Order: sequence, then structure tokens, then C-alpha cells
Amino acid sequence: PEEVILISLEPKKGKRRLSLPGYGHGAGAPLILKDPKSLKEIVYVSVYHKAYALSTEGKVLWEVSTGLKEPKSGSRHRDYHCFGLNYLKKYDALVGLMGDGNLVVLDRSTGKNLLEKPYVLPGSPSGPSDFNKKGPPKWIKDRADQVLYPLAHGRSTKKPFSDLVDVLLGGGTRVANYFSIDQNSGRVWAAATAPDGVDHKIDDLSDFGALYGLDLVKEGQFFKLNLSCEFFFPGGSGSTPALTGDGKRVYVGTGKNS
Repeated sequence: PEEVILISLEPKKGKRRLSLPGYGHGAGAPLILKDPKSLKEIVYVSVYHKAYALSTEGKVLWEVSTGLKEPKSGSRHRDYHCFGLNYLKKYDALVGLMGDGNLVVLDRSTGKNLLEKPYVLPGSPSGPSDFNKKGPPKWIKDRADQVLYPLAHGRSTKKPFSDLVDVLLGGGTRVANYFSIDQNSGRVWAAATAPDGVDHKIDDLSDFGALYGLDLVKEGQFFKLNLSCEFFFPGGSGSTPALTGDGKRVYVGTGKNS
């Protein structure tokens, strides 16, 4: 394993073109946008505590802190995974969502933080999944985890496939997948967990999922995110919200229904 965040391969023989050195608990998919001034493509990528803009030749155009602290050694991958950057066209901004519910907003051209501090989705951690309580089946424990372990070597887990399934089934996570942005209104849609108490008990855990709609608005020298709407449902969600082209309807899969 290498301490690299991003790798580029040439298409004919798959040889490495370049790499971005660094460390993080997963950086999601790189986002590639055309710069309106130079008309050149720029690659944007973020881990939990840092975000980068690079030319397609590998030159780092900016490197910034997301405003979040670097994860400590041995911390859970699911909490500090960045689900990738998304583009908020209305404000020419980049939005990043983390596994622990932290949401960051950066200026696309400079990387400057547009929020005074990261926004935190209001959900509580989901309860332990039945998968976690019973333990993984033999084929996962003896085969899948062992086959994938080299990819996670030196990280925070010895059972990468089991952890992935546990996240999708709940297992103490807050956010289990990517998020969406309506390019008409600029509203950010994220599926996560509901706040403690929505499931009719107070235990610092959540048996319910939530769909959150957030709007970025200017406030003084910074912006802020307003929680404009929320919808709660039993069973949680491991899906990315899907939007119609006009942004007037949003779909989300849940543990019980859609």
C-alpha cells in the first residue's frame, strides 16, 4: 500500500502517469470540471481534512484544510470517509460530505472555506446491525475479508468487506453514501440518520433514517447552510438521493420502502 490519494493512468497500457501523495480514509470519486477562465480541465479531490485542485498534468493548484481535524491513527474508516466533492453551480462552490455527517463548502477557484466552520447533519449514529451482532457468515470472514485485507493493510480494520456490509446495514454510521445537488436551485440533498428521539426513544442512537434538504445562503463574510426540509423514515438508507431533471422530485431507497 502507498500513501497516495489520487492516481492517474495512461489509457493504452495502464501505466501510471502521476499520483498525489497524501493520506486519508477514502477520497470518493475525483470531480473534473472545466475552468471557465483557462478552459482547461481541473481535477478536484478531498479527504477528511484536506482538499486539492490539480491540473491534468498533476500540478497542485491549491491545497487547503477542510476545517476538520486529521483523523487519529486507528480511527474508524466509516467515520472519516469523504464521499467525494460535488459541484454547487449557483455559487461556483465545491461541497464535500463525510461519513460522520460533517459537510464542507469550498470556493472552487481558490479552495477557500465558505462556511465559518463545517456544518454537521443533525442525525445520531445508527444502532448496531444484526449483521454485526451475529457476526459475518463464514464465506465473508474466511474469504472476502482476507482477499480484500491487503487493500486495507495499515488502516483501521482487519475485516474490510465485513465493515462495508455493516455500514450499508447501519452499524453505527451516520452517512452511508454519496449526496446530490439540484443544479436549478442549488439545494443539497443528503440521506443520513435521523436525530435521537425520532424513533421514540432516547438512547443516543437512531433507528430511523432521514432525507435532508439544505440551502446555502450568504451571511456576512461567510455563507451558512439552512436546513430547509427533512423527512424521516424507519430503517435507514444506504442510497444516494436521485433527482429529476427539474429538481422537483427526489427519490431515496430505505431499509423498508422507497
